[in-house]
Amino acid sequence: MIYLTYSRSLGEEEKRRFSKVGAEIKSVELYFPELAHEEICIYFYSKDSIRGAPAEFIPLDHPQYNSRIKHINNPTKYSIVFSKWMTSCDNRIERILIISHEFQHVFQYIGHKKGYLYACILRDYGDDGHGMAVQTIPSEKDADRKSKDILAKMFGEEGVREFVNDLISSENLKDRNFADYFDSLNMEEEYDFVNEVNKLWDKKAMNSVIEGMKKSPTRLQNLILQNHNFAEEVI
Repeated sequence: MIYLTYSRSLGEEEKRRFSKVGAEIKSVELYFPELAHEEICIYFYSKDSIRGAPAEFIPLDHPQYNSRIKHINNPTKYSIVFSKWMTSCDNRIERILIISHEFQHVFQYIGHKKGYLYACILRDYGDDGHGMAVQTIPSEKDADRKSKDILAKMFGEEGVREFVNDLISSENLKDRNFADYFDSLNMEEEYDFVNEVNKLWDKKAMNSVIEGMKKSPTRLQNLILQNHNFAEEVI
C-alpha cells in the first residue's frame, strides 16, 4: 500500500501536476506484487532535485537517513521522494523508468538489506575513497534491469527501442552514455545483485578499508562506518 504525501510548500498547480505522477506510481506498483503488503510513503518534494537526482529511496528505519528527512511525517518504514523534476519531464517512459528504479530499491532493501547497504558503501567510497560511477554499482544495475523489464511490458520492445534511439540522438552526452548503457543490459542473463555486491566488496578489500577508517575517521568515513554498523546488525 502506498501513501501519497506532499510538501507543504507545493502550490495547488504543482500538486495537480504531481497527481499525474501519482497515477503512474500506482500503475508501476502492480509490477511489484512482493510489496503489496508493505506500506510505502511517496513524498512529493518542492525542490527541483534530490542531491542531483530526480528521486531517491529513503529507508526510514535507517538512523542516518531518518535524521535528515524529518519533514516526512509518516509512520511507514520506507519512503520514495520525488522531486519537481518529475512534473516537468514530458517523457512518460522516462518517468516510469525512474519510478520503477526506485521501487526496485525498496524491494532490494526489504529482501536483501545487507547487500543493499553494502552497495551504498561501495557507491560512496568504493574507489579509493571516491564514489563509484552509479552504473557500476550492482544495486543500480539491478534496478535499471527491472525498469527495462517493466518498460517492455508497458510499452513493448518497440517503445523501449524508440526511447533508447531518442536518447542516442540527444545533444546531451549524459543522455547518450545512458542510452548505450541501458541498451547493453542483457535481459536474458541471470543477475544476482547481492552476489555481485559481495564479489565487488572482496575485490576492493572493503573489510580492510573499513578497519582503516576506524583509526581517525573523516566526516564522510564516520557516515560510512555508521552505515556499515547498521548493515552488520542485519541478521
